[in-house]
Amino acid sequence: MVFVLYPWFTPLLLLILAGFLLLDYFMNSGVVWTRRLDNATKSPVLHHLSSAAAGVAVIRGYGRETVVQRRFGADLDAHISAQALGRFSNRWFTFRMDLFALAFIGATAAFVVGGKGTGAASTAIAGKKGLSIRLILYVV
Repeated sequence: MVFVLYPWFTPLLLLILAGFLLLDYFMNSGVVWTRRLDNATKSPVLHHLSSAAAGVAVIRGYGRETVVQRRFGADLDAHISAQALGRFSNRWFTFRMDLFALAFIGATAAFVVGGKGTGAASTAIAGKKGLSIRLILYVV
């Protein structure tokens, strides 16, 4: 691993890892909240569909189709809004995680390429640098 070959890389690695974990913690609590909201708004939609299907003769008999459609539209709008919130927050999270991964790859490449190596050992050091960059690209 890179931090074994370059011990001064460890503080940066710990900082990026802390950012990953912090973002993951907040995203998981947000996912729980949006799932609850999604389930709470899905229940009225499903209830409305099942009760309207069972009472379609009564609804048509009293001429209340527009009222039922209006209520269903309001319930469906709330559910779709909750679903959109979940999807948008998921996109936000994955974009931020990609930024952390990009920072990790960039920092690794900068530390590995910027490392000193001269003389007969420079070929071995170049091999270690290439291996370090390959490992970080493979892991992330």
